[in-house]
Amino acid sequence: MQRHIFSYCIVLLGISLLAACSSKTPKELKLIPNDASTIMCINTQQIHNKLETAGISVDSVIQKLIKTDTGNTNLLQQYQQLQKAGINWNSRVILFKTTKVYANKSYSNFISLIMGITDSGKLSAYLTGIDYLKGRDIHHEKNYTFIQWDGNGIVSWNKENAIVTLQDYTEQPKGLFPDSIMRVKEPDIISKVNELKKEVNRYYTESTDASMSAIPLVQNLFKTPSDGYFYSTTTNALNTFNTGMLQLPKLNDLLNNNITTGTFNFEKGKIVANTNFYPNKLVKAILETYKSGKVNTQLIEHYPSKNIDFAMLMAFNPQIINGVLQELDVAPLVDGFLDKTGIPSSTIYNAFTGDMALVISDLNLKSYKTDIHKWGKFLINMPIGNPSSFHTIMNKVAEAGWVVKENKTYKAGKIMGAINLTLFTDDKNMIITNDTALLVTYNNNNAPVAFNDNILQQMKGSHTFVYSDIEKIIDVIATDSSASNTLIHHTFKDVIIKGVPFNGTNTSGSYVLRMQNESQNSLVSILQLFPYISKQMQKNRNARKNNDGDTNESIFNVPFSSRLGSL
Repeated sequence: MQRHIFSYCIVLLGISLLAACSSKTPKELKLIPNDASTIMCINTQQIHNKLETAGISVDSVIQKLIKTDTGNTNLLQQYQQLQKAGINWNSRVILFKTTKVYANKSYSNFISLIMGITDSGKLSAYLTGIDYLKGRDIHHEKNYTFIQWDGNGIVSWNKENAIVTLQDYTEQPKGLFPDSIMRVKEPDIISKVNELKKEVNRYYTESTDASMSAIPLVQNLFKTPSDGYFYSTTTNALNTFNTGMLQLPKLNDLLNNNITTGTFNFEKGKIVANTNFYPNKLVKAILETYKSGKVNTQLIEHYPSKNIDFAMLMAFNPQIINGVLQELDVAPLVDGFLDKTGIPSSTIYNAFTGDMALVISDLNLKSYKTDIHKWGKFLINMPIGNPSSFHTIMNKVAEAGWVVKENKTYKAGKIMGAINLTLFTDDKNMIITNDTALLVTYNNNNAPVAFNDNILQQMKGSHTFVYSDIEKIIDVIATDSSASNTLIHHTFKDVIIKGVPFNGTNTSGSYVLRMQNESQNSLVSILQLFPYISKQMQKNRNARKNNDGDTNESIFNVPFSSRLGSL
């Protein structure tokens, strides 16, 4: 039955691409409690318009994928029936999550999907025709109607909207929480069916002031026209943490109500997502006290290779670790433990500047097959802060056998050497790499600039920067020459992730997936992959059916294109 539920959810999410929603604050937010931890809204009207401009019919794409890829002959019929189920395909598609923690420390996660409806009678007829809902009663409440298949799910609706709600219940083991004299109280029995009903009931009965539509950050989020929206808060994560045995002092103050909002868009030649993180009062004070710097581009600017597959730069204030521990009232405990090791906590926080650079280049899986140490090259550089603190730490590391001390410098010991690592230190840098020739050239700092001006410019001003050349990585990983692999290879270009330091109100981030075709909408480029990937996956399924000795379906024993399709 779970498999049927999953199939219907896939169909519902797929057909949602046919729906439409505006960039104004969705009225559906009134159905979402203000304690929801996650919300996602798809502006399918904009997505539909972009595909229509390119001459692509979403309906034809979905039907083709169902016929070719799923191997389920009934799914196409289910899809066609769903289109006639009284659902308003010109409405928004919103997914949200809520969590409830019970007195016995168990908890439920509720995942709900909202769509509009045009005819409740057609919807009722459609639902009662589904195999696992046949024979089940339709219940009429004052503000809504619902049908429930068990404690795992409910479909509810009013005159304007339908909500599909799934429940994931986690029960704590008996005896996990004894009292002060080690007595174990038998946990209360939780009725999944009743709790699911209660959860859905509040969607329709709570006041507007208790809904997400009353939250200013949510209101502001939907003022920006976008293909999709995202909202998340850490409050429910805190509730889940509190069900465990480890109870940290002031954890509630640290994790309560940190909010992240975001938008994403399918643009010409790229997919762009932008996020904003709004910390609570305590986290805000920590970020203002321990301000992060900006990345040092010189750490990788002259990296001696033009075949860079991945690069990351970071800049943060190491003292922020101590600040967090202080706020949690566990700093004395950590300090006492570190003192016993002979490394005071202040030494750790002062040893490095907080800058870090990581570069991976020259990936070569062919060489890896003959020598596991020759998969490619990498280099990590962590600039040194206080030399005295650095030597205190490294002397302890040398005692453990990881490094060897030579005068005032350190080299890789037997343990590091066994895994093909080279260590270099001076008064300014600690560098770890797997290629000695690379290290020599890197330290000379006179190699040609490894990145183009556009990438270098984007690095500046950020506290975190990540770059990955997807085209090169795919070229290395994709060993078969199928049509889907060829198309994938000529679709994606690279990924650029950038984080901006805290400005007193929030921190912001941008995520850009660039395509090789810069003149075509990125969603069109991705959709063009699906038919090729689905054909390859169908071939793989047929091959497994004909091989009696291979009954396991694994994304690791198929060509790269199918692995991407499975994911």
